[in-house]
Amino acid sequence: MKVARKTRFARLVRAELFKIRRRPMLWIMLAIQSALCAIIPMVIYLVVKTSGSSDEEMSRGFQDLADDRLSFPGALISTVSTSLSWGLPLLIVLTACAFGGEYAWGTLRLLISRGEGRQEYIHSKLAALFLVWIVLFGAGIVAALATGTLATVLAGGSGLSAVDASDYAEFVARLLAGLLGGATYICFTALLATQTRSTAFSVAGGLVMFFGDRIVGEIAIALGYRPLELLIKATPGFNVRSLTGDSGGASNPILLSIIALTIICASFVLGMTRTLKRSDLQVSGVG
Repeated sequence: MKVARKTRFARLVRAELFKIRRRPMLWIMLAIQSALCAIIPMVIYLVVKTSGSSDEEMSRGFQDLADDRLSFPGALISTVSTSLSWGLPLLIVLTACAFGGEYAWGTLRLLISRGEGRQEYIHSKLAALFLVWIVLFGAGIVAALATGTLATVLAGGSGLSAVDASDYAEFVARLLAGLLGGATYICFTALLATQTRSTAFSVAGGLVMFFGDRIVGEIAIALGYRPLELLIKATPGFNVRSLTGDSGGASNPILLSIIALTIICASFVLGMTRTLKRSDLQVSGVG
């Protein structure tokens, strides 16, 4: 019985992947992600080359950034942050379209009428989107690493020989954190889509969470108002940045962030499952 259930779930995931692969949007996003991640290291190199490297000609902050990005191990570890910065907004849009589009096209009602359980529908679509995120995230890292290595050679920075075991361990840890971060944004955007039955609202909500949380969080921490700071540190976005090393010195402990994001993802999945089970699918959404 369990084997049959796993086989059925795998078939549903493959069906969802087939639908996603048929979307031109996916391939456009892969191209955008790869191109943007590849451009960043070369832009940094060109700015350094044209501006000079002295403190008088270049700000101290940018000089530190250049020293880190144009030399290993910084050129390796920074690829994760670069891929997340461009990949997560694209993932939010793709997730919103994958879930919201089912309401707009009326295909969700068709799937349920053919015997696919509502919980199965949720879980299989989430699993398919997570597999897509692995590819999108990986493509950004590979592109950033390729041009980052070239920029490092051109700038005369330290090569791969400067990377030791601890650097590789940090890279893998950030990689896993990025995967968990992607899962968090998938679940949040999918929850918005099932509650609003709208692609537009879920895209807007997901992007507000991604960009707004970062901006408000930096302001709250700068103000030093403790209750607001604690509230910001409990948000999904801050915990993702804590795991990937992008939240500065105010990061949450790694274990705490992992536990928080796991609970948040589980609550989002539970929320969208309950919403779909209570929904009257005879009433179409706004799409």
